[in-house]
Formats: sequence, C-alpha cells, structure tokens
Amino acid sequence: MPDRALPARIDLGAIACEPGFFLPRDAAQAPFQEPSSSDPWQFCSTFRGSPTTLRDCVLELVRAARHKIFVTSFILGDQALAAELTSAADRLTGGVYVISELSENSLRRGLARLEEINERGEEISAKVEVEKKRFMSLTRNGVAVRGHENCHAKFMVVDDVIAWVGSANLETRAFTEVGEVGVVISDPVEVDRLARLFARMWLAGSRYHLPAADDYSVQNREGTCTVTVPRPPGRPPSLIWTDEDDNSLLTAVHEVIGAARHELLLASYSLDGMTGRPDLLLDPVAKAMARGVEVTMLVRALNHRDRHRRDAAELHDLGVRLVADRYNHAKAVVADNGAMGALFSANFDAFHGLDPGSGLEIGARLDGTPALSALTRYLRHTLTNADHEFVRRPLQRQVNEAKIFGASRAWPLPAELRVRAAPEDWCALAHAATQGPAFWARQNNTIELIAGQQAWPLHQTHNGQSRLGPHHPKQPSSVNRYPSHCPAVLIYDGP
Repeated sequence: MPDRALPARIDLGAIACEPGFFLPRDAAQAPFQEPSSSDPWQFCSTFRGSPTTLRDCVLELVRAARHKIFVTSFILGDQALAAELTSAADRLTGGVYVISELSENSLRRGLARLEEINERGEEISAKVEVEKKRFMSLTRNGVAVRGHENCHAKFMVVDDVIAWVGSANLETRAFTEVGEVGVVISDPVEVDRLARLFARMWLAGSRYHLPAADDYSVQNREGTCTVTVPRPPGRPPSLIWTDEDDNSLLTAVHEVIGAARHELLLASYSLDGMTGRPDLLLDPVAKAMARGVEVTMLVRALNHRDRHRRDAAELHDLGVRLVADRYNHAKAVVADNGAMGALFSANFDAFHGLDPGSGLEIGARLDGTPALSALTRYLRHTLTNADHEFVRRPLQRQVNEAKIFGASRAWPLPAELRVRAAPEDWCALAHAATQGPAFWARQNNTIELIAGQQAWPLHQTHNGQSRLGPHHPKQPSSVNRYPSHCPAVLIYDGP
C-alpha cells in the first residue's frame, strides 16, 4: 500500500504547458482566386493549390526585360528563375544584377532561420553548398552578383519602369506552396525610388563580390555612392523600407495600427523579441484594443521556437486572436476591411529590420489601391484555411494527442502506469511536475522522464513492472531537445 504521506498519483497529462502551443484545427482547404487588375499596384501571391503564384509574375517580368534587371533576395533557389536570369544575361549582354547573402556566416545564419531546414549543422552545411553552386552558376553565365549583409529585402526592378516587392525569397517553395504576398508596381515615381535604392545598395552597401570563377571565392570590396534616394511621398501608395537611416516601414505599420477603428489584421512568419520591445508592436496593439478594435494575427505554427510562442502568449493575453498556418510566410498589416494597409518583407522581429541599422527590409503601403483590397481578401482566405490556432496553457495531454512534434513521438507505455519508486524520488517528481512541463525521451532502452531540471529513468522489468530510478540533473539546453510531452497518469505502487 502506498504511504499515506505520499501523493497516490501524478497526472502528468494534466499539467498546463506554458506559455502555449499552436494546436491543429479543422479548416477548409481551398485555393485562392487572385483577382486581375491593370492598376499601377497589382497584387500577386502564392497560396497552396492556387492556379497562379508569385513565380508567374516574377518570370513574366524577367522575360519582358529589354535593358536591365535588378534582383534582391536572400536566396535564389528556383531552377526556372535561374534559367530565365541566365537567358536574360545572354540576351542583354550582361545587364542582370543580383544582391544576396554571400558570406559563409551570413548564409548559415539566414538558412538556419528558415523553418523548412532542420537546424542540425550538417544539414545547414549541405544547404549552404547548394546555394554556393547556384550563385557560381549565375556568375559563370554573365550574371553579376554581390553580397549585402543583413539584407532581408525581396524585390526586383526591370528596365527602371516596373518592379516587384514582396514577402517571398525567390525560391521554389515560395513559388509553389508557401503563403506569400507581393505587389507589381508600374508607378514611375516609386519604381525610380526603388531603382535608386538598389543602386545605392549595389555601389555602397554590398561588401562582397562573387567573381566569375570555378570556385566559390567571395571577395571583400569597398564602395562609395553618390546616388540619392528620395524620401517617401507624403501620402500612400508608396514604397516603405528600413535601412541605415530610414524607418518608413515601421512608421507605416504604426500608422495603420494607430488609425484602426474596428478591425486589425496582422501577419508575420515569426515573432521574436516583442515582449522585450513593447514599443514595436505590443503597445500600439494594446492602444488599438482599448479603442475597441478587434485584432487577429496570422503567423506560422512554429511550435519549436520558444520565443515565438512566448510573444504569441503576450499577444493572446492582450486579447489578440492568433491563427497559424504551417505554410504562412506573408507579412502584412490591414485595418478596417482594407481602408489602409501594407505588405512587407519584415517579420515582427525586434532584432532584425524594424529599427534603422538592424537590417534592410522593404514593403509597400497600399492605401487606395485594388492591391490592398486583394491583400485583405488573401488574409481572410488564409485565416479561414489556416490549420492551427494558438491555445494558451493547453494540457500536456492535448499537446500529445495533437502530435504537433510528429506521430513517432507518441507515449509508448500505458496511459495509466503503476510505478514503484523510492519515496524521495517519487516526491521529487511530484514536485517538479507541478512546475511543468514534463517530457519523455529514450536513453538507450530506458524511458527517461524529464521535468524542471531533473530526469528520472523509468525502468521496465522482466515481469512487466515499472520502477522509477534515482533522479539526476538535466540542463535546460538538454531538456529542450526533447519536445515529447508525457501524458501519462503514474500511480504509486510502493518503494
């Protein structure tokens, strides 16, 4: 019989998981029907299963070039686009200029931020090598390539008369299935501003050069530039960006949030550092909600990222509804059913691209354009079709049943388990479990329970009994490698 002074059972599945998780939900899965427009600001997008994608508009721009093409993207990971750029360089006798990430460290850091790449070192290294070969192929075929550190902007300018700006890296998944937004611009004043920005980036901001050689040898370069870039016009529509001395992008985001009176739609791939910099997003959103504005945010379901979930919890506690999609990469802000709004390349990230000097980002303020109406419809469509929703403090049992870390991580033992243990080990586990969360992992042939900063081996004996072994320290960095929550009810069966 169990000692009456000891807890008779420990329900690990009933522990609340702080701060919250994006759990799956049933949702429609319909393609997005993109409207056509001949306006100087034309919306374009990628949404899974849709008949048109960003690839269509980007390739059309490249094929139409008659003089020159400026391209800025973190990576150029699409074979069809690479082939068209190579063909254009041959047709234009050069004339194709690409700014991207070139240094080994920049590529490695940037690729590690992408959700689709597991952050194990050998996989990042393999991806870096693939990107190097792509750049080498471009330079060998007449495309000029330079590297600009901390450039997260994504845009293209063709013949100084038409441009594309958006949220998407120019790579295959962004062209086929990842949720992305963009705009094709033929407004001559704004296209000229963007071409001038590229010229300044190319001449002064790009610190690296990739020569046309058989080996990937990035060369440092020093640059100067006398190109001036006009400030944004006094009213939208207009391009917005963040660089060393300009924060018109963040200004536009704050203006849209500040002007909202009924509804606010926000979108970002990820959240990072919002709790430490409430002035960037939390404070403006809180003021909007105090005015009675209903706020909904679309993000990616990044359950592996603790800081992403922490910021989501802060927004949830303000009253924001958080919906997540496993493919979303769109970034935008829209107020009052399209009365005002913008799309952009920047995440709601306190460490990159919202403050001047923290990285180069770009976007478009779209007030009064058909593109803004289309962007609003796109966000509503994605929110309807999104496959996850943020749940504050879900039970470990819910997290386990949702299999958000993969079906292979299901708890391998019975849901209720009678356990023999030394009283001190049982009490230590009972106390640690109240702090939550509790994980399980396999160590050789033994199940290990992990809670707080301690671990307990759970041995299965030859006669089918379970015994809890002595606990030992487990560092948080090690615990974070085991995202399998334990849903079991443990029943004390004596020492």
